[in-house]
Amino acid sequence: MLREELTRCRHLGFGQDMREIMLRVNVISAPILGIRERMVGCIILLGTFAESMVGKYGPQIADITNQVSYKLRADIKKKFM
Repeated sequence: MLREELTRCRHLGFGQDMREIMLRVNVISAPILGIRERMVGCIILLGTFAESMVGKYGPQIADITNQVSYKLRADIKKKFM
């Protein structure tokens, strides 16, 4: 199950946790990569937003982390390979 979730996260560019940690709290996260595509941080959106908003917010978070990773000289093409 974990492998499938990681594969899905790589494909989408972000991970999500819908009410698994706390009732009524949803989380979207995407990694920030540095040189040699090593994770140096992440951006996490944590809030009471509707689960239906994941399709809108998730790609936006992934795009932001791609921009930051690029500025940190990560090879974005390799990010989720």
